[in-house]
Amino acid sequence: MGQTVRPEKMKIPCLRFRHLLTLACLVIIGFSIYGNSLHNYFVWDDYFLVRNNDHIKDPSFLGNIFTEDVGTGSGKKIGFWRPLQMCSYMLNYAFSGLRVESYHFVNIALHILVAYAFYWCTLLLFGNTLLSFAASLLFLTHPVHTEAVTYIAGRSDSMAALFILLSCIAYLQFTRRVSFLNYVLMCFSFILGLLSREITIVFPLLLLWYHYVYKIKYRVKALLLPFLISAGYIALRYTALKSFLPEAATSTLRQRLPGAFVAFADYLRLLCVPSDLHMEYGNRFFSLLDPRALIGMCLFGAVLGVMYHKRNSSRLIVFSLGWFLLWLLPSLNLFPVNAYMAEHWLYLPSMGIFIIIADIFCRAYAAVRMKAVTVIFLLVLTMLYSFLTIQQNQYWRHPIVFYKRTIRYNPQSARLYGNLGSTYRELGKFEDAVSAYEKALEVDPSFTGAYINLGIAYEHVGNYGAAIKAYESAAASNPDNALAYARLANACYAVGDSDIANSYYEKATALGYLFNPPFPGSEKKTP
Repeated sequence: MGQTVRPEKMKIPCLRFRHLLTLACLVIIGFSIYGNSLHNYFVWDDYFLVRNNDHIKDPSFLGNIFTEDVGTGSGKKIGFWRPLQMCSYMLNYAFSGLRVESYHFVNIALHILVAYAFYWCTLLLFGNTLLSFAASLLFLTHPVHTEAVTYIAGRSDSMAALFILLSCIAYLQFTRRVSFLNYVLMCFSFILGLLSREITIVFPLLLLWYHYVYKIKYRVKALLLPFLISAGYIALRYTALKSFLPEAATSTLRQRLPGAFVAFADYLRLLCVPSDLHMEYGNRFFSLLDPRALIGMCLFGAVLGVMYHKRNSSRLIVFSLGWFLLWLLPSLNLFPVNAYMAEHWLYLPSMGIFIIIADIFCRAYAAVRMKAVTVIFLLVLTMLYSFLTIQQNQYWRHPIVFYKRTIRYNPQSARLYGNLGSTYRELGKFEDAVSAYEKALEVDPSFTGAYINLGIAYEHVGNYGAAIKAYESAAASNPDNALAYARLANACYAVGDSDIANSYYEKATALGYLFNPPFPGSEKKTP
């Protein structure tokens, strides 16, 4: 199973009619299944990265995009340095402002380009057009990728995947016919991938894996530059860009390891049975004796066992499973990340599994009596994936829908309740906002931002007494929060407590809060 064409003997495919037809099919299918997401609202981190981000709205901030956190333009520290992703948003804004349709259109187009690059890369690796088309079709339509496509902030996944695949294509071309142009394109695409998403740094290891599996002698000089680029990127992140490194881990590897196995099992389950898809799995910890962790350990061992058993008989299976593991391992929370799992982290790894599934289809199709059944089964599976993707796009259509549904899966996320409250407040539904903020504080009583937002919601319904209590709780939870004292000052002034208000005004000013216009009575204190 999994017989492959030796890469060094395979003819390099050109853009013949069948390749153009493949591209046309991917374009039509891609826009058909994601077209209903074009009018979806901004949700979750879209607010920080796009809607409220001043840096993407003015070309003069281009330098800031390359030197600052992705959330700096909206006053947030998210902890990521992805300048190319932010540049893409800047271009979006230059052409269409905040019209959400243009951002979704670009995301869909990128996903289609990734699917076609995947087709091209697979064709170079295995020399089988049917296998390449089936794998790219499964990748294009699978609903687990809605988090990377329908979610505007998920754009970094598709951008990084596109540049990684282009780097692979250029390197495969280079190994067949030494060409300085292909080598330059490989390195250039690799750098663009690093500027899009951190996971790209794994690429040089993929090149080593390719040479190992196919027993192809590698040129040390050819592999040296990708590793030097990776080393330079790491050095840059630990020196000039040190502020973007994650905060010191508050958990140990021993605490996180069971969750990695739970996630591994869930990832395989989502690829096989894509149900209950949602955002925000949270940073949970599990026991090694948890049945899900035990299943994950067994599955992980099984994958390694298959790779060992097939090491001499099926390069396709070994290479594809290696692809899956190489791109998945950095996201398994072994090195601390912000959740124990997330669906968009499957974007690149899933390609390895789809290649294996496509190979099974091709082998069934090769059996004379199985051709019709195989074609029908592939069509039904693609239609099922497409239906589920169209349905899943509705999950992202509006913040209220998004937060309510996500809360069902993760009711212990204070951030979800807080964002739901802010959405209600923006819509003028202040009583609903109060309820959501109070729920957030039940989950996390130290959530300073929720206290402040709760106070603002109370002010809108005219309950200044409750607002003052909320601001006092905010100040108590974080005595250095200038905004808490500023809101306290305004609320106290509104109910006529001028002396108390002035003391809070002075406290907020001492903490760096700038009032505009100056707070009442401040002109009397001016010498």
